Amino acid sequence: MVKNLFFIFLAFLLSSCSTTAPVIKYYDPAMLGALTYMPKPLSFDSLNVSNYISGGYIQITAPYTKTGIQDVGNLAQIAFSRAHTFKNINFAYGIDGFAGGYHNSFLEPGNIDYFKNKSVFGFQLKSSVNTFITSEFYDFRIIGADFSYSKEYGSFSTFRKDIIGREDFYSIPETGLFSAGLSSEIIFRGRKSSNKQYGLKLGFQNTFGNLLYQGFGVHSEKQRRLEATIAVYIQLNKYFLIMEGSRGGRINLGYRF
Repeated sequence: MVKNLFFIFLAFLLSSCSTTAPVIKYYDPAMLGALTYMPKPLSFDSLNVSNYISGGYIQITAPYTKTGIQDVGNLAQIAFSRAHTFKNINFAYGIDGFAGGYHNSFLEPGNIDYFKNKSVFGFQLKSSVNTFITSEFYDFRIIGADFSYSKEYGSFSTFRKDIIGREDFYSIPETGLFSAGLSSEIIFRGRKSSNKQYGLKLGFQNTFGNLLYQGFGVHSEKQRRLEATIAVYIQLNKYFLIMEGSRGGRINLGYRF
C-alpha cells in the first residue's frame, strides 16, 4: 500500500514539473523611443545654416518579451533636416520617412496568430536645440533637448489592435508617439580643417502617451519609457556618418549642403 502511494505521489510530482505555464507575449509600437541624432553646424564652420539629407538602416528589437526570444524590425529610412548655429546656441528641425518589416521569432507556425513578417511604415517629425561653449578645436554642447512625433502605419500596427483581448497576449496599440530627451555632446573639428568633424552624444529619452499594455483581462503594467541613448557623428568634407544605439540600432550615410 505504501509502495503504491509512493509511485502515485512520484507520478503526480513529475506531471506537475512537466506542466509549463503559458508564456505571455508583449508587443510594443515599432517606433517606441524614436529620437534620432540631428547634425548641426559647428561654431567654426563658414556657414551657420546647413541642410542634411541621408539614408539609412534601423534595427528595432523587442527586449520585453519576458521569454529571452527577441522579435526584430528591419527598416529603411530617409531623413532630411535643416540646422542653424548662432552664438552659444544651435537648433535643427526635420522629417524622416521609414518603411520595412517586423519579423516574428516567437510565435510557432501552428499558432493561429502566426506570422512571418508584418509591414511597418510611417514618418517622424523632429527637432533639437542645445547650448554650447567653444574652444580651439571643439564645441561642447552642454545641454540639449530633443523632440519627436512619430506616426506608424502597416499591418503590424493592425495586428497589435487585433490581438487585444486574446489570452496570453498583451500589446500597446498606440501608433502616434511623442518623445522628448535631454543630452550632452562633444564634437571636435580637425586641426587643419573644420570639414572634418567627430562627435559623441549621450542622453536619455522618454516616450509620452498611453503606453498601457492591453490584453486578456485586467493588466496594469506599463512599458518602460526611459531609454539611454548614444550617438557617434563623423563628417568628412560634405559627407557624414551617424551611428546610434538605444532600443535598437541605426546607421545613416548622408550629404550636407
